[in-house]
Amino acid sequence: MAFRRFCLLALLALGCEREPPGAAPTQAPAPDRSSPSAPGASEPPAPAGPAPAAAQPPAPVPVSRVACRVMSVSGSAQHAGASLAVGATLDRQEPVELGAGSTLHLVHTVSSRQWTLTGPARLFACDRGEEEIVLARGTLRTEPGSGVRPGAEVWVGTPFGSLRYSDARAELAVTDEALRVRVSAGSVWFAPAGGEALAERELTTGTATFPARPYRATSAQATAGCERAASAAEALATALLSPSAEPLGARAREHVRARQRAHASCSSALAALLASDGGATPDERSQAGYSALARSDRQWRGVPDRAASARAGVSPSQ
Repeated sequence: MAFRRFCLLALLALGCEREPPGAAPTQAPAPDRSSPSAPGASEPPAPAGPAPAAAQPPAPVPVSRVACRVMSVSGSAQHAGASLAVGATLDRQEPVELGAGSTLHLVHTVSSRQWTLTGPARLFACDRGEEEIVLARGTLRTEPGSGVRPGAEVWVGTPFGSLRYSDARAELAVTDEALRVRVSAGSVWFAPAGGEALAERELTTGTATFPARPYRATSAQATAGCERAASAAEALATALLSPSAEPLGARAREHVRARQRAHASCSSALAALLASDGGATPDERSQAGYSALARSDRQWRGVPDRAASARAGVSPSQ
């Protein structure tokens, strides 16, 4: 009897929990899809579009061309009609003009050779990217220890002659009246421009002065000397291709010396021409002189052509 009463009460309870007829079915609230933290939420699909481009490798850093770089400059410094700025590169093209008391510090972009110049000065720097300064006037101070390596020399052309060194502490002052060279360490070799009998000499510790007479050459004299020296070097280079009773080594040494003489002579001629043209922009007469020196420069630097030598009747040596 008690069991029947329990079942009846249970059925009544279930009937009360049923929804009345016609009532709208109760639904669970939809999750808030605008909230990323809602359970079961998902982001709407991204709109279709082009695929992202692949990452591009960084552009290569351009390598500085072989030249002289301006590390510091003070006072008035002009190049190609504009003020010379730190970071600029020089490889001849146009002369550099320094005002009185102005200073310019240069470094070679490859070898790290360094020079300091003081005005008033007029110069070419790093012609063809070489370690060379052509100083028509002004003061140059060498920086020892920088860029030194076996067989490498620095050349300095002046209207009085050319100087070369491997590693030296020296100061060169070029004026209209004289060239003064003060060497504090190392050796500097000087090849005079004036006088046919003046031989290259070594300058060591101390000061040497070379007056305008007989050392300074005019532009015409220096250019003629450059042409003769360049022709001699070219002839010796061509002779290396011909048979000879003289050992090849001895002829090669003589050719090297001839090239060295031509280098000294033509560097001095360029300095003399730079000193004589008188302005930042060479006039027509000076431009013709620069063209003549360029031809001589190609002569002594050139490598003889075997085919051309054969056509000229020179037989290559075996």
